[in-house]
Amino acid sequence: MNILIYSKQEDSDERRLMKNIDFTRIHLCRSIADLKNYLNIASGEMRRIVILIINNHDEMVNICNLLILYNDLLLIVVINQNCFKTYDNVHKLRPRYITYKDSDFFDVAIVLNRMINHYYL
Repeated sequence: MNILIYSKQEDSDERRLMKNIDFTRIHLCRSIADLKNYLNIASGEMRRIVILIINNHDEMVNICNLLILYNDLLLIVVINQNCFKTYDNVHKLRPRYITYKDSDFFDVAIVLNRMINHYYL
């Protein structure tokens, strides 16, 4: 099982997240095109876990337009707290969990472990 992390750029948020996630099979995507290609390649796998680190509204709209077609994804979404109202489309993706960038990401690790235990073990 692979865990996919979409983050447009490597930053402190991504590094903090990676510290809390203890998995060896993590695939990083840096663009929407890379995300789309990976999801198309991995389409034969069981339900896939995707963590989205979203920086702005335009990025959110582009991701929503792409991922609305994938009903089998288990999503965790990380967004800016001060921009929550502009991310109204995020609920259309049916994420399992939404958190803020300024969190410590321990909550993401807990949710991720529960998802893995429920769907893969």
